[in-house]
Amino acid sequence: MARIEGLMAEIEGFFGRKVSSISRVYLLKKYFYIVGGASGFVVGLLMNNFFAFLVVAVIGSIAVYASTENYLLKIDHAFFTSPGYSRREIFDRYYAGEVGRSVALRMTEPEQLVRTEHLTIEQGRTEFRERLAAELDREFGKSDWRLFVAEALYYQKRC
Repeated sequence: MARIEGLMAEIEGFFGRKVSSISRVYLLKKYFYIVGGASGFVVGLLMNNFFAFLVVAVIGSIAVYASTENYLLKIDHAFFTSPGYSRREIFDRYYAGEVGRSVALRMTEPEQLVRTEHLTIEQGRTEFRERLAAELDREFGKSDWRLFVAEALYYQKRC
C-alpha cells in the first residue's frame, strides 16, 4: 500500500488542483454512453422525433468519448514526458520491489533450490540479478500504460 500512496502523492504533486478534474473526465469517459443517451433523449423529447434521438445519442456519445480520450492521453503524455517521470522510472520506482519479491520467492522453491545448490553465493546473486532484469523487462512490457494517471487516481479513490 505504501508504494501506491507514494505514486498517488507524486501524481497529485505533479498535477495539483487538476487531480479532481482528471478523475471527473475519466468517469465521463467511462460512462460516455450515458451522457450521449441523455443528450439524445432531451433532443428527442424536444423535437418529438425518435430519429433525432438516435442521431444525437450516437454523435454525442462519440464526441464525448473522443474528447475525453484525447484529454486523458494528453495528461499521460504530459506526465510521462516530464523529467523523472518516464514510464520506466515510474515502473522501477513503484513496481520493481514487488517483481523482485516474486523472483526471490520463485528462487526458493524446492526444485530451484536443488538446481542451484551447487552455486556459490556470488553466482546465486548474479543469477538472481539476471532473472530480476529479465522479469522486470517482461512485466514492464506487459503493463498497460494507456490512461495510467487517470486510472491510478480513480482506482486509488475507490479503494
